[in-house]
Amino acid sequence: MTPKEFLQQAYFIDRQIRLDLEKLSAMRSALFGKGVNHVSGSTSCERHGNGVENAYIRVLAYEEKINAEIDKLSRKREEIEKVIDRIPDKTEREILSRRYLLFQKWDKIAEDMHYSTRRIFQIHGRALKNISVYFSKFQ
Repeated sequence: MTPKEFLQQAYFIDRQIRLDLEKLSAMRSALFGKGVNHVSGSTSCERHGNGVENAYIRVLAYEEKINAEIDKLSRKREEIEKVIDRIPDKTEREILSRRYLLFQKWDKIAEDMHYSTRRIFQIHGRALKNISVYFSKFQ
């Protein structure tokens, strides 16, 4: 794994969490819709109540999965932050933090730091070379 791949891990975990949260929202909407039908008072609802309970259990299980992913993201972010904090140059540290911990776009980083995007790329490249020394300790 390259230093850049190591740093990008938090982004990919975060992206998976966002996708799972969207799925969870859809599951909840479907469950809520079934719950409304169940409350309607129809006698056939009693036969389908078990299905609603099963759906609710699946939603809870999915929430647990997401919580585990959030814990994983938190641990990975701490690991990445420890590596970034070892970089002696504060500008390099800031760029790496903004990109790999805050997931900012290059243009936003350049704007916030009052550099050109090209200059941010140059500093980022230098930072990736410098981080290789500290990264090898985490492999």
